[in-house]
Amino acid sequence: MSTTCTETAAAPADAPADVIVTGRPGDAIYLITPYTAAGAAWCGENLPADAPRWRGAYAVESRYVGDIAAGMIGDGLDVESAPRRRRPASAVPVNTKRECVECGRVFDMLDATDADEWHYGHDCE
Repeated sequence: MSTTCTETAAAPADAPADVIVTGRPGDAIYLITPYTAAGAAWCGENLPADAPRWRGAYAVESRYVGDIAAGMIGDGLDVESAPRRRRPASAVPVNTKRECVECGRVFDMLDATDADEWHYGHDCE
């Protein structure tokens, strides 16, 4: 299901802005998310109809985001900047277990002995 230029994202309870620009310095792509009808109307009128979208936001190259935000502010929209949150490495789920389809033995890939037996063979009982 694609979204149209006039749709707005579900605004967080504390979102006072018409548009929120998400990204960090060095990011190649910033997300511009309209949270009000005024923000969606501005995006519909000023951004290309075929602009890439992601989860209700417009995906914009970093070299254009400053001019777009300046245009929004110049037209009276309330624009906020929000840093893109990244999960810490410890929060990224990683499956380190492998199960032999023949014997059902579970190997822990973080254990050197188990990893060697998994990759180079083991004796199924």
